[in-house]
Amino acid sequence: MYVLGHHVEHLSLRNSSILENTFISILEHCENLKSLDLSGCNSLFMSGSAFLSRLTDRSIVKSILAQITSLELSSSRYINDAILCRFFKLCPSLTSLSLASNNLLCK
Repeated sequence: MYVLGHHVEHLSLRNSSILENTFISILEHCENLKSLDLSGCNSLFMSGSAFLSRLTDRSIVKSILAQITSLELSSSRYINDAILCRFFKLCPSLTSLSLASNNLLCK
């Protein structure tokens, strides 16, 4: 991971049971990431609004997420408006977003 991480441009964690700390650890080593697929990663978003809510976590991944142009969040049961807003702030370069098969209720 340490050797290959800077070569990774597309990362798919589709349908994994990854948790936030592991997700952050992986992202730390993927400084050239352009595309991220978190479809079906329900465990990652179970905390709801708490996802990436700690400033230390956000500062770790901020520069990596800022480069992402494509984000897949399809079939994620726990996606809510707070998580989406956090992604929008952390991923200002987004040109493609997939929210297929999500039930979103925005305030």
